[in-house]
Formats: sequence, structure tokens, C-alpha cells
Amino acid sequence: MRDRYTHIIDLAKQIERPQEGIPNHTVLQNDDVKAVVMMFAQGHELMEHTVPNPVILQFLQGEVKLTLADQNIAAATGLWLHMAAKVPQSLHATSAAMMLLLMLMYRSKPKWLSRTGSSTMTLQSGTGHI
Repeated sequence: MRDRYTHIIDLAKQIERPQEGIPNHTVLQNDDVKAVVMMFAQGHELMEHTVPNPVILQFLQGEVKLTLADQNIAAATGLWLHMAAKVPQSLHATSAAMMLLLMLMYRSKPKWLSRTGSSTMTLQSGTGHI
């Protein structure tokens, strides 16, 4: 049964806080997703780049300035972002920060992504929209 799920008690303990640079640690990689915890030292930058797959970014600590295409986004603890493949992006850490990157590896678009409009689902902590 253990091979059907991955359990990490504290993502922050998976990687050491950097003095500079961007240490990262892959916490899961399979045919569906690659999950990477990334730490950013204050002032560090990722120059503009693209990735070949859709990604989900979840900011776990700190603050960064994201630039997606031509839009600036102030990202802080709690921000969740889905980004399509090949969107030009850059990042500047305005404080020490930690981010979970989920790179979606599916070969074709899952049926659940084909839905249009907004629907509501009940979550354990309340109601959210998908």
C-alpha cells in the first residue's frame, strides 16, 4: 500500500536554507508529476526562461516578484499558481523564500482539464472552487 502514496511531514525540512543560490530537492518524480522544493536566498534571481510542461507553483515561505509573460505578480506565502507550458517567466526573491514546484508530466490532457466554467466542490476545510 505504501507505494500508492508519498507522505512528507514537513517540506521545509527537506532542504537547507541557502545563503545564496537556489538549492532544490526533488521529493517525488513519477510518470505524472515531478515535485521539487526550491529555496531562494534574498535577492536571488531566475532569469527569464520557459518550461516544456504545465506547472503549479505553491509559495510556502517568503516573498518573490514573479514576471509571467509581461505581467508582474507579487507572490507571498500561500500563493498558488497554475501556469501553462512555455510561458516566459522570471523570478526575483525579495526575501528568503521557499516554493513547491509541481511539473505536470502527463502526455495528453486529462479529461478533468477539459471542463469549462466553474464548479464548486466541498473540501475538508470548507468550500472552494475548481
